[in-house]
Amino acid sequence: ILPQFTPQALAVMAHGYAKLEVRSEILFYLLAGEMVEKMPLFSGQGLGMVLKAYGKLQIHNQKLVQSCRKQVRALADELTMQEVDAIEAGFRDLEALDGSTEALLRRLRRQLGATAATAPRTE
Repeated sequence: ILPQFTPQALAVMAHGYAKLEVRSEILFYLLAGEMVEKMPLFSGQGLGMVLKAYGKLQIHNQKLVQSCRKQVRALADELTMQEVDAIEAGFRDLEALDGSTEALLRRLRRQLGATAATAPRTE
């Protein structure tokens, strides 16, 4: 049944189980396998949800973490500040924030902060 799930559905499922504090190693292993296959289709929001879910439950899956790092780089120009914050929090919870990913997120945070500061105000 998991192969039929969209990336967003997989992220929502992981997020839901984490919120309920259901720590099923088997379920999260199966979810991770499906997520890795579909990682190029994940949005920034989906990445944040997945990383925070695995981080909250302390379920470490190196293949998933590597795929998430790669997807963060692919989405770098599209991420919002909220997504950057969620992604960083998830990596930190998993103790999986490597130097290059941390530097990328710091750069994105600076760029997004500068964009927000120069954006015209709507009233």
